Amino acid sequence: MLDLYVRNARVITEAFDVIKQGSGITNIDEIVTTFIKAEEQNYSLFNYVNELDQECDALEESNAKIDNETARYNTMSRLNKTELKEKISAMKDESDNLRDQIQRGQAECDDVIDEFGEMQGLVEEMVNTFKAARFTARVAESMQYDEHT
Repeated sequence: MLDLYVRNARVITEAFDVIKQGSGITNIDEIVTTFIKAEEQNYSLFNYVNELDQECDALEESNAKIDNETARYNTMSRLNKTELKEKISAMKDESDNLRDQIQRGQAECDDVIDEFGEMQGLVEEMVNTFKAARFTARVAESMQYDEHT
């Protein structure tokens, strides 16, 4: 049992040494905190992308309603031509404004997706570093068990 503990401790120590060399961070608690914060930020960015996506969908739906209303006003013959032109112009302006908002939202969504992709790459590198150092959840669990006993 002691040999297993020593071997596991050595593997973990080697894993953290590799991470320290690769990241330049020398404090193990800081490495763990950085990893946890990166995961939290990934989750937050994922949620933000979903919110932006929903907002874009809502704006597109609103834009479609305005387009339908514009078409309806185009066919209405009870308004005089001046009133009709004013209403159509106002609705086209609103439609253009919504399209601009959709484009800005889509651009922001694309930026966040790019950031998310970069962060995923960094997390994958950390995971690969752990794998390369033969760090496993079982080793971590045995360390936690040993710390509590």
